[in-house]
Amino acid sequence: MVLGSCAPATATSVSKPAAAESTFSPPEARDKPAVPPAPSVTPSAQPLTRQAISCAFERVLEGDFRAIAVEAPPYVAALSTERVYLHDARGWHNERLPGDIAQVQVFLGRDFRPRLLGTRALNGNLDNAYLRWTEGGIRAARDELGRLARSTKGAFIAVLGIEDPEMVCVAGDVCILKRLSGWATLPAPNDLTHVAISEGVGYALAGQRFLQAEARGWVEAGPQGTWEGATALSVGKQQAVVLDAKGYVHTLSEGAEQWQSEPSPIIGASAIWAEPSEAVWIGGKTLAQRAHGAWRHADAVGGPIHAISGRGGCDVWLATAQGLLRGAPSE
Repeated sequence: MVLGSCAPATATSVSKPAAAESTFSPPEARDKPAVPPAPSVTPSAQPLTRQAISCAFERVLEGDFRAIAVEAPPYVAALSTERVYLHDARGWHNERLPGDIAQVQVFLGRDFRPRLLGTRALNGNLDNAYLRWTEGGIRAARDELGRLARSTKGAFIAVLGIEDPEMVCVAGDVCILKRLSGWATLPAPNDLTHVAISEGVGYALAGQRFLQAEARGWVEAGPQGTWEGATALSVGKQQAVVLDAKGYVHTLSEGAEQWQSEPSPIIGASAIWAEPSEAVWIGGKTLAQRAHGAWRHADAVGGPIHAISGRGGCDVWLATAQGLLRGAPSE
């Protein structure tokens, strides 16, 4: 299973593969307190080859799409600037967004219906928003958030999905880790910007710290990074990947002792997704894929690309200004 993650006033995506025995865990991740050292980052840029990605993309829906959530077939939720879309066994359905929506992310809940989290404009002010697709349309559903339903400290930062767990946070308040077996509450760092779920474990970015949620609180999930202004986080089975505001891609591979940094292979990078395998996709004005240590370009795919998610291989979905695109193996 693959999901997107949510950050305040940004559109990002994060993978959440189906539960497995192994969990992404760099050395000594479970034994360190959440006070990281500050190691250097090693540049390791790879040239962008002109070898084409072995996937072809077709437009599934027209419109300006900003976010996407992909679950096990046939479930997909996608968000355009005007509507939220759901694909299920009956095909595509859509509902119009409320007019006061400022910026939100989309997820699929355990009832296989979309959830929208982010911010909305109320009486000229921005407020955090939690909306649910119901039989009567898109409705507020803050009652699903426990004590965060009353939080006024900032936008919701979350990753939701059909499988365990889900996580909803407000920076400077709390994070709620929602499992079918019960909920747990952790303090949310003031500088929390992104959260992700991988292999049933919660992760977070707080400034340049990469943290892991445990019963006793947040612990280090790896060394401190050197990014300035993280814009996206994706955690897969074998690696964690951070995209920053300067266009650098930072990767922490399983078992590695430091982050590897390289310039983005494309212009205007704004979305990143780590597959369940070792491949990484990055989108901006164009699309590129890193596999086996080298970047490859998708010449036929234009942007802006706002979000990337998928199930692995060529089953990759793109939320772009030109429509919702889906990949398939090239013939």
